[in-house]
Amino acid sequence: IAAACLQYTSDKEPAVRRSANYGLAVCAEKGGSAFEPIVSQALACLHPVIVAAGARDEDNSFATDNAIDAVGRICKHRTTLINAAEILPVWISWLPLKDDDDCARVSHSFLADLVEAKHPAVEQQMEAILAAMPTILAPATKVATLEVQQRLRQGLAQGYGKTV
Repeated sequence: IAAACLQYTSDKEPAVRRSANYGLAVCAEKGGSAFEPIVSQALACLHPVIVAAGARDEDNSFATDNAIDAVGRICKHRTTLINAAEILPVWISWLPLKDDDDCARVSHSFLADLVEAKHPAVEQQMEAILAAMPTILAPATKVATLEVQQRLRQGLAQGYGKTV
C-alpha cells in the first residue's frame, strides 16, 4: 500500500493526492517495520505537495492537510528514523490545519504533546504557534478537541508564560 501511496502523492487530482497522503499517515502510525525503509522517501514525496504553489487553495487544501498530517505522524511515530530537530520546526510552521478536521485533530494533538514536553522545536517556532492559536482555539471549531485546546492553553502558559 505504501508504494502506491508514494506514487500518487503528486497526482494531478486533489482527491487522489488526499487519499495517498492519508495512506502514508496511516502507514507512518500503523505500518510497523515494513514502513521503515521508505520513511525518507515518504518525506521527500510529501514536502513538494505541501509547499507547492496553490497548496492551500480550496481545491488542494484537503490533500495538503493530509500531507502535513502524514509528516506529523512520521515525526511522532518514526522519530528514530528522521532528523526531528530539522523536520519538526518546519512541520510546526505549516500549522494550523483548517480543512480536514480529522487530520487537524491528530496534528493539533501532537502539537499539544510537543508543547507539554517543552520540545525545542516549540521554542523555535513560538511565533508560528501563537499565530495558529486563533484557528485551533476558536469556539465551536472542529480542528481541535476541547481537551487539546485546554492542553495547549495550559502548556503554553505554564511552560512558556504565553497566554492564549
